Amino acid sequence: MSLDTSQLECFDRLPPPYKQGAITHRTSVRSAVVAPEIDRPWPLLGRESELAALGAVLRDGRGGIVVEGNAGVGKTRLLRDLAARAACRFVAATVSARPYPFGVFGELLPSNIGGAAERRRWLIDAVTAGRGVLVIDDAHLLDEASAQVVDDIVRGERPAVVVLGIRTGETLPAPIAGLVRDDAVDVLRLESLSEASTTALVEHALGGHVERSTADRIWSRCKGNPLYLRQFLRDIARRGCFTRRGDVWFWNGDATLSPTMVDLLESSVGRQSGEVRKVLDVLAICNPVEESVVVSVAGASAVRSAAALRLITIDTTACGRVVRLAHPMLGELRRSRAGTVGLRTLRGRVANGLAMLPPCRGPSAIVRRALLVVNSDLDPDVDELLSAADAAIGIGDLSAAERISCAAVRAGGGGQARRMLSRALICGGRFDDALRVLDELIPGARDERERLIAAMTRAAVLTHADRAADAHRELDAMRDDAMRHGLARPYGCVYAYMLAVRGCPRAAARLASDALDASGWSDESFDLVGRLAAVIALGDSGRTDRLTEVVESSRVDAVYALVDVYHLRAYQFAGDGQRATEIADALDAGPTTNTAVVSHRAFARGMAALTNGDLRAARRWLTEASAARDTVESVRLKSLVDVWLATACAMAGDAGLARNALAPVADAAEGTWLAHKTTLARAWIAAADGATSEATDLALHAAKAARRRGQFAYEVVCLQSAVQFGDTTTADRLAALATRVDGPRATAAAAHARALHARDGDELLRVSAEYADFGDRIAAADAAAQAAVVFRAVGRRGSVLTASHRAQALAKACGADTPAQRSAEAPSVLTAKQLEIIALVARGQSNREIARHIGASVRTVEGHLLRAYRRTGATSRAELCGLVDRKPRAS
Repeated sequence: MSLDTSQLECFDRLPPPYKQGAITHRTSVRSAVVAPEIDRPWPLLGRESELAALGAVLRDGRGGIVVEGNAGVGKTRLLRDLAARAACRFVAATVSARPYPFGVFGELLPSNIGGAAERRRWLIDAVTAGRGVLVIDDAHLLDEASAQVVDDIVRGERPAVVVLGIRTGETLPAPIAGLVRDDAVDVLRLESLSEASTTALVEHALGGHVERSTADRIWSRCKGNPLYLRQFLRDIARRGCFTRRGDVWFWNGDATLSPTMVDLLESSVGRQSGEVRKVLDVLAICNPVEESVVVSVAGASAVRSAAALRLITIDTTACGRVVRLAHPMLGELRRSRAGTVGLRTLRGRVANGLAMLPPCRGPSAIVRRALLVVNSDLDPDVDELLSAADAAIGIGDLSAAERISCAAVRAGGGGQARRMLSRALICGGRFDDALRVLDELIPGARDERERLIAAMTRAAVLTHADRAADAHRELDAMRDDAMRHGLARPYGCVYAYMLAVRGCPRAAARLASDALDASGWSDESFDLVGRLAAVIALGDSGRTDRLTEVVESSRVDAVYALVDVYHLRAYQFAGDGQRATEIADALDAGPTTNTAVVSHRAFARGMAALTNGDLRAARRWLTEASAARDTVESVRLKSLVDVWLATACAMAGDAGLARNALAPVADAAEGTWLAHKTTLARAWIAAADGATSEATDLALHAAKAARRRGQFAYEVVCLQSAVQFGDTTTADRLAALATRVDGPRATAAAAHARALHARDGDELLRVSAEYADFGDRIAAADAAAQAAVVFRAVGRRGSVLTASHRAQALAKACGADTPAQRSAEAPSVLTAKQLEIIALVARGQSNREIARHIGASVRTVEGHLLRAYRRTGATSRAELCGLVDRKPRAS
């Protein structure tokens, strides 16, 4: 059970600096605000089963069916669509026509028909003629005479079908109520749209893909009600809260109810009794909540009435009966109508009711009650607040953890409350805020030991924020004091993390292992930092066999998400696509609104897709992670997202998008840990441009940098890329790495390099299958394409067709466009070097610029071009480029 913490105003009176930015929200991404066309016609989505049920009734040709649904659920749209498909009469009952007999049929009745009996007979004949179908929307508004006509048609002997739409909770005319009571008509309950259908409608309205956390937030607000959804999208679009980056839409900003939305909600809530509104008020401040608590405040009869009106739902759980709002916006409406004093009093009453429940309801109950207490007229207990904040971190509710910790600081919790607040901020990726809290805590520490613990926490935060050099200096300065006070274990964990981030995997792995095995004082947060250090170091070194010992199964906060991100990266380098996907799936479990976790999840999804050669999915997820990067204070994560997004775009052959993705980090990477990561991305960009010599040189340069740092798993990735570009010099080094790096990638890359060097097409095809087995379909396509080139050179035409078909099928499946694939598709009379020179010509380079690119003389370039002209019959540079122009791949 969870609490929608966005409904509690916990930060009304926070002192600086904690109020500033304390509630996580999305800042603007690097794109302009765009006004989407929300009012374009919407398709009918997610109603396939309802249309099938209605179609069955129509095919039967007699009787009736009632379509019942809440306001705004899409009943009218469904009935209109049905009427259009069946080419039948559609009428809608209205309040204004209700006082008049046969008012709903006013436009159908001829003016020369007199009495009521005659009119009724005429209407029955008109509907039943030719197995007719009549669709009536809002049938609860029918006058008695019209309702009797419906009753006569349904119960009569003549074949006809009546479809009635009614709003849930409305009083029905007696004839219609009788039809329902006697089971003379079927009743089809129209539920809200599913989350998938809601997201599809949002994407249709915006005209593009919607970032997943945006889709989740919109779903949590509108819960599949199309009427509310359309108005809600209009409102946030009108406030300029939609931004677009590439083809991905994001929602940035608040979600205050507009006057129009309030009017829509009031139409179903405002006319309810005071008792029912009191039930909604309780759920407005605590949704969901145990039924006994609601009854204690509003009364049992009010709960029954609200349930009958379908304004609430009641579920039976292992801990008892739980009440929740039928729609979350009802809570927002009631909060907007209630006064501040009244809400504070009501929160106190609900909090007292929760305190009376059995103490077996888990951490969520503790968190819910604490959030109510800090916004009520009750006096908070600091110890209870600290326990609740710890529980909130434990269940991953980081927003609640921050709010409750801030309340504990206000209540005089001292250093303990500030440490809890800093922990909540760290877990939420709010590193700058955490440093401010720690900078206040360190001078005011009770003793030297407390000061050292805060200082080590600060060093870990500096490392998280990619200020590892600063952390290094501070850790060195406190080493002797930490040892003297028995803090060797937490100190070693933080120091190992700093070393891992600075690119010293061997030393980091050794120190992390020693620290985690050491006795002495520590706590979960420091041990987690040590495990994170070990995961980074072991992954970089290629020691995936030891990762299982280090990684815990629980994932509850943003730092655990970092552990999983680096855990996944280790298997990406090793070449285990299945394990990478499993980690991404586990990390993606459960809802979250924390932007750090959202970014980590999207990054993990993108990396898993890239590991398995799905470039379309990789680009989508990495684009989302990149757009969310501005809300995450980890420079390291931001940079890695953009590097791998650039790599994915380049592997797909889109050099322009790849350059744009890499631009934010390209300059900052010089001379840092990121340099050889950007170098490999630049290699793939050069390959996308057709400059394979440059691409090979860059990949080999990145491999050398990784080797110097002891990052052998990443060295394998770089050398494999060089082999995919056509390099034949790396076989011996890859063979050596295969003996010290775990996973299938190193072995496959070594075999690939040997086969390419030996020009062994059959072995290249075997390596292609080996790559595909562990998920790297891009390398599999390249190896098959290189096999086709080898077979072509020795005249094995059947083998050429087999290898080419395999390469093309793999490339199409994963969306790749690489130099190897282009070589296999190019005219057979051209050599690889000629193809590279022609690609550079297509980029608009002169012969002198091309010579610089490939490390040859201008005369050599001219010779290659002359032979290419002769072999292809081309008479100009443009014609020559056209012969090898890349074909667009099907998406």
